[in-house]
Amino acid sequence: DYLFMSENGYGEILVGKTGNIGIGDASPDGKLEVRQTAAADIFNLYDNTTNVFTVQDGGNVGIGDAAPFQKMEIKGGTSTWDLGGNATDVDNLYLEDLSAADGIDAIGGSISFSGAGNGGGGVARRHAAIAGIQTSTDNDHVGLAFFTHNNATNTGDMQESMRITHNGRVQINGTTDASGIANTGVLEIANSLRLDDNEIITNTNTVLYINHNNNGDVYFDDGTLMVDASANEVGIGANTPDGKLEVRQTDTADIFNLYDDTTNVLTVRDGGNVGIGTNAPSATLHVKGEGTSNSTTSFLVEDSAGDDLVTVKDDGNVGIKGDLKINGTQVLTVQQALIPDLLITASLGDVITKVNQILAMLRTHGLIGT
Repeated sequence: DYLFMSENGYGEILVGKTGNIGIGDASPDGKLEVRQTAAADIFNLYDNTTNVFTVQDGGNVGIGDAAPFQKMEIKGGTSTWDLGGNATDVDNLYLEDLSAADGIDAIGGSISFSGAGNGGGGVARRHAAIAGIQTSTDNDHVGLAFFTHNNATNTGDMQESMRITHNGRVQINGTTDASGIANTGVLEIANSLRLDDNEIITNTNTVLYINHNNNGDVYFDDGTLMVDASANEVGIGANTPDGKLEVRQTDTADIFNLYDDTTNVLTVRDGGNVGIGTNAPSATLHVKGEGTSNSTTSFLVEDSAGDDLVTVKDDGNVGIKGDLKINGTQVLTVQQALIPDLLITASLGDVITKVNQILAMLRTHGLIGT
């Protein structure tokens, strides 16, 4: 040995022939070995009177903390928190990586994690990580990438599972947004759903596409359904509805259908034909009754008092209360009590005269032949 210092025969400092130095160890295995056999700190560094580094008895390490209560405790941030990229003395830990060249997706400072029991049968494995990542062509645009291990092989690669870009957008399980453009959604999930500042977009832009404007108006699928919040109007197939509800059809499908469970009750066909009780109207208004007897009604018009004005039975009989006019000209006066009164009080000659008058008016208007 070149130098051996002891007290009461116990080696305290040893400088060996190999140049190894032992403090509290007479046979150091490395260039410097410090061995503590009591309960005191193993190692301390001071800047004047300020403790800057401590290794406690038991192995806890403190940086800026003389009494660390975890395996490593870093106490720093002596300056007021500052957002500046060149601010000093504000962080507890700074990680810098110099291995990668600048470029989109280039990884900067990183920290990795193992799984339970190292996640690999006791062998040290990196199975999760957080890293700074360049998220545009500007190397000052840096976000965070979160990596996880979805591989049954313990040496298998991790994959990026989430990213927060430099402008605050979040991607989950995807590297591009729903429309194939990288990093444009506020929240992007698995390349299938994108939440932007004012819209929700799915992968195909057709299953779900919701956006709004500054007036509070909401659009679904870019006009499939529009809710005009300021006018309290709704447009289906119309971005600027003219009324409380506007339905606009631009192809050959039905414009409107109503169903009672599986039964069609109202249809508006392409071209404008309306069907009630039929989904294939052959006229501008086509009403299909429930049967063929006088017990059911296909068409009914009532006045405000609830009295029937016009009735069309399913057997074809028509009842009219009041005057029947054609082109504005009265051709018949039909009263509900006309026929009963006529049969009860009139003579046969009066009945024949009345019938002839009715037939003459019908011939005049071309409703019957001569």
